[in-house]
Amino acid sequence: MTLFTLRPLLSLKKWIDSIKPVHVWIGFIVGSAILFLRQYLYCRSLWVDEANLANNIVSRSFSGLLNPLDCNQAAPIGFLFLSKLFTLIFGTSEYTLRLSPLLAAFFSVFLFYIMTQSFLTPWMRIVAVSLIAVNSQLIRYANEFKQYSFDVLATVIIYILADLHLRDRIRTWQFALSGAILIWFSHPSVFVLTGIGTCLMISSLMKKEWGRFNKLCIGIGSWLVSLTLLYMLSLKGIRDTPYFQNPGLWKNGFIPFPWHSLNDLAWINNTFMMLLKMCIKELKEPSFYGRLIHIVMTGAFFAGCIGLLITDRPKLCLLLSPLLVALLASVLRLYPFFYRLILFLLPVTLIIMVSGLHFLIMKYKMIPLVIKIAVWILVIYLPFKEQWAAFRAPSECEEIRPVMEKIHDQWQKEDLIYVYYASESSFEYYLPRFRFPSRNIIQGTRSRENPDHYIREIEKLKGHPRVWLIFSHDYRGKQGSERKLIIKTMKEWGTPLDEFKVIGACYYLFDLT
Repeated sequence: MTLFTLRPLLSLKKWIDSIKPVHVWIGFIVGSAILFLRQYLYCRSLWVDEANLANNIVSRSFSGLLNPLDCNQAAPIGFLFLSKLFTLIFGTSEYTLRLSPLLAAFFSVFLFYIMTQSFLTPWMRIVAVSLIAVNSQLIRYANEFKQYSFDVLATVIIYILADLHLRDRIRTWQFALSGAILIWFSHPSVFVLTGIGTCLMISSLMKKEWGRFNKLCIGIGSWLVSLTLLYMLSLKGIRDTPYFQNPGLWKNGFIPFPWHSLNDLAWINNTFMMLLKMCIKELKEPSFYGRLIHIVMTGAFFAGCIGLLITDRPKLCLLLSPLLVALLASVLRLYPFFYRLILFLLPVTLIIMVSGLHFLIMKYKMIPLVIKIAVWILVIYLPFKEQWAAFRAPSECEEIRPVMEKIHDQWQKEDLIYVYYASESSFEYYLPRFRFPSRNIIQGTRSRENPDHYIREIEKLKGHPRVWLIFSHDYRGKQGSERKLIIKTMKEWGTPLDEFKVIGACYYLFDLT
């Protein structure tokens, strides 16, 4: 190979060597902020779960938010109070409601780099940051009026506090107060504090570091006082609600224990796959490449556990402790372990996976840099591809706002609106913007077990020349779509005048004279 041929490669290597990890970190922070803001500024309509929570915020006072929420909602008091404060200052728009989740997600990515400094090498920290910066679940909940991005932020902050504690860089009252406050903004932060606090206390006892042990006792004592107060004000009410007590609703989130058959063991595999999909991407259309990524990251997770077990057991205990505590809570039927409720484990799971990549490939100098970069690209390609697609065409869910806008533009004085029962919360949230007369609104009722009830309900609309029907969050049961059942009957009774469909929502206009 000639010098002329090698010169570009040498220039590339020199350029790569000149890059510092902190510069790449800043790049990913900026890129992550752009992804967050793209979805935020697109401002899709609130879907039913967001609207359920939003109506509680809008209609209640601060003291009212201490009572069990309507519509089967539950959220930390700190998150509720912060959201209420924002609505009083900035109004009740979607932008206002989603502002605090957006900020929590952004600071999660920003601080995650600091969290990783105790666990990863400088360049492996960049790999971890790149994965969280384009994580689809974090980006989703950065732009959804729910508390789950606060769970991620709380986890990151707690690990930073633990690191500061181990390096004697934080005062006792700061350590105690910080944990006590975080409990009010994130329910699963209790699992993280319990796990890390236990690990730190055991370590202090084994090393006979009595000063550190006393500081931990003060900190953990303050956390327990805070948790007790939170339980009396909020958690007890949440636990006693029929929604939480419904065994059928949460059965997949609770560990089947004791195990009665091999089928119960499948829960472990399904749960691990949830963790994996949370970190990388759920394969809607499985492909060879997608399966390869899942195999690589599964191997990386276990390699990370084994590698840390051999090289640094205290760090492995710190990383796994929140997971183990959450699983114990699931066994005790205290906390469902599935999907968005375990998003708080995203930072620690990513660190373990990236540690595994380090032990398998990245730490060996004999492996060329090009191959290491190729492995990183292989891992990040799927989430990056998904976020690039979302950047070009932001995601939508149940776009009821444009549906109501078009009805408002064509509204006539004697019109009637039939609101499908599952659309009630979203319709209620947007109603003040369009001010449809309450006497012209017919609210549907839920009757999934007896669909004939819907027919009797809409039969009362006969004789009216202009009847609007609004649908979102359509339920598909054994008899198929409830929307299609209702519309089929309406077409038999009257004349269709207009219809409008968007993602997850639609309206129909009928003449029933």
